[in-house]
Amino acid sequence: MRGSTERLVLIIGAFIMIIGMPAVIIAAMALGYIPLGKALSTHPLVIIPYAFVKIGWGLVWAIVAVDWVVHGSHGMRRILGELVKSEKGRRILDFITNAVMVVTGVVMFYVLVFVT
Repeated sequence: MRGSTERLVLIIGAFIMIIGMPAVIIAAMALGYIPLGKALSTHPLVIIPYAFVKIGWGLVWAIVAVDWVVHGSHGMRRILGELVKSEKGRRILDFITNAVMVVTGVVMFYVLVFVT
């Protein structure tokens, strides 16, 4: 992937995560699916997917989960990039990181959307 494409994916994912996740939790509380006390006392990694599924936005949750995969892959590439010094090594690292990102993203999306 080109650098500009990667940045675009990260920016779109960031908007989904910054705006979408709080909006979904607020919507789930407003619709009565999640009590306020439960929303405030439950860990976000538990309550966020629960809220997405409860209001019927499982597909959006899958997109957010794939965005987490992309974000983690970029972090992994940065850390490993500090250890690789040659240009050929960096190209190989980029290829492996992008392959892991695509395969994991597709599998996660499939599991979250189509497997019940």
